[in-house]
Amino acid sequence: MITFVLPSFLRLIEKTDSQAEFPSLNKMLSKAQADVFDSESVIDNYYLVSRLFGVVENLGGAVAAVTEFGVTEKFSPLWSCCASPAIISPNRDHLDLEKISGFEITADEAESFCEEFNDYFKEDGLSFSFQSPDQWCCYSENDFEVSVQSPFDIEGGNIAPYIPNGKTGAKWRKIFNEMQMLLHHSATNHKRTQLGKPEINSVWFWGGGGLNANSFDAYLNPELAVVSDDPYVKGLAKLTGAKLFSLDSKLAGSTSSDNHLIVTMLDEVNIDEWDKCFFSRALDLLRQGKIKNIVLYFEAGSTGDVGGVKGADGLEKAALEIDTDKHHKKYRRYTLNKTDLFKFWKTEKSISYFI
Repeated sequence: MITFVLPSFLRLIEKTDSQAEFPSLNKMLSKAQADVFDSESVIDNYYLVSRLFGVVENLGGAVAAVTEFGVTEKFSPLWSCCASPAIISPNRDHLDLEKISGFEITADEAESFCEEFNDYFKEDGLSFSFQSPDQWCCYSENDFEVSVQSPFDIEGGNIAPYIPNGKTGAKWRKIFNEMQMLLHHSATNHKRTQLGKPEINSVWFWGGGGLNANSFDAYLNPELAVVSDDPYVKGLAKLTGAKLFSLDSKLAGSTSSDNHLIVTMLDEVNIDEWDKCFFSRALDLLRQGKIKNIVLYFEAGSTGDVGGVKGADGLEKAALEIDTDKHHKKYRRYTLNKTDLFKFWKTEKSISYFI
C-alpha cells in the first residue's frame, strides 16, 4: 500500500495557479472510492501522520520533541514545545491568527530573537532555540499546558477556541501576553521593519511534550518505508525504526516488497514534478499488482469542502462543517484499488473538480 498524506496539495495547485498537468492524479481521484475521514483524535496534520505511523495520541502530540529528534537525533532532557512566530490581529470582539509563514526570517534574526527571549524569560525557567529560522522551540524546567492545535490549522481564524483555559492554562496565557509585549519592543523586529519585512507580533505555543529513548519501543515498525523531508515526519520515522527516504529519491529507493509506503508533505513544495515523480510511479505499481491499493489524504478545507466526495447517504455533499468545539479536523480520503481502474462508468474529471 502507498499512502500519500498531502494536506494542502490541492489548495496549493489553486493558489499557485500551476500550469502543470496531473494526468495520473486525475485518474486516481476520478476512479477512487472517496469519503471523509473524520476522527476526534485527529486534530491536525501532525496527529494524522502520527496515527498513520501507529503512534498513540499523547506521543504524537510531542511535536517539538519529535521534530528536534528528526533534526538532531538527540533527546532533550527538558520538556519542550513549539514556539511558532505569528502575526495576530484584532477582529471585532476576538483575535485572529492572521499569518504564520512567509516572514523571511534569517538565521541571524532567529538567533537574535531567541537571545531576547532567553534574557527576558530566564526567571521563568524558560529557554529558546531554533531548529530552522522559522521553527522556534521553547524549553522549560517544568511542563505546562500549551495549545493542542498547530497554528497552521488556525491561520485566518479566531484563536479563542484553542487557548488553554483555567488554572492549568494560566502560564501559557501569561507567557503569550508577555511575548507580545516583548516583540512590540524588540530591537530585532524594528530592524526587520526597516528592511521592509513584516513585524512578528506574537508566538504560538503548542505541541508540548517530552521523549526518551524508550518512548517509542511499542511502536517500532521496520517494515514501514517513509518518503519525506519534513523534520517531524523524519523524527517519527527514526523513532519507530522505519526506512527513511528523501523526497529527492522519488520512490526509487523503496521496493514493492515494503508493506507500507507513506509519502508525506506537511509544507509547501514544488508541485510541478509530483505527477511524474510520484503519482505516475504509484499508479504503475498498482497496475502491475505490486501494491494492493493507493490511499490519498487531503485537508477538507476551512469549510470542510469535499468536492465530489460522497457522504454516508451516498449523495455528494458540497460542504461538511468542521466541529471546532471538539478540535478535530476532516480530511478527504481517496482509496484506489486495481479493480477501480476498470470502472469505465467513472469518467475522468479535471483536477479543478477536486480543488
